[in-house]
Amino acid sequence: MSLLLVAVPYDFNLNAVYFSDLETFKTKTKEAANEFGDYECELQLIEGSDAAYDLFNALNTDVCNLESFFEKLEEFEELSEEQLAAFNFLQSHAGYDVDVALEKIGDINLIGREELEGHLQEYVAGCLGLDVYTCQHVAYFDTEAARRDLECGGDLVEHGDYFITNASSL
Repeated sequence: MSLLLVAVPYDFNLNAVYFSDLETFKTKTKEAANEFGDYECELQLIEGSDAAYDLFNALNTDVCNLESFFEKLEEFEELSEEQLAAFNFLQSHAGYDVDVALEKIGDINLIGREELEGHLQEYVAGCLGLDVYTCQHVAYFDTEAARRDLECGGDLVEHGDYFITNASSL
């Protein structure tokens, strides 16, 4: 996916600079700078992948850490949807910084909604000594209520399309 960022200058007399890599940013801002050689700006991500948006926001990307953003971007683009969800959880709920969150992605146990319902039904059937596939009673089990109970107890945390099953142990 293409990447497009814009540097919006604080000085109204200067033009915005669109760029997709660090070298272009340095060249164009040097050309667009004022008579004192200054180009103070705010960076905005205009177009990019979900991973690029997540990394841009996680780093609070500005001119000072723009180089770090481009360095980590390639590694970040390789993350799967589940790994991105785990990273976002570690950032937003657990409060880890980017480097620690990237290291801890493998420690997160993610499960989808349908998969969670299946596990809950299997658990109930196992506790009652029933076969989940042949017993109709298991189908009447209220998995939504069980999910809410697990969430209230802190054993389960809903995050986007996934549930984190080990959030209390992080």
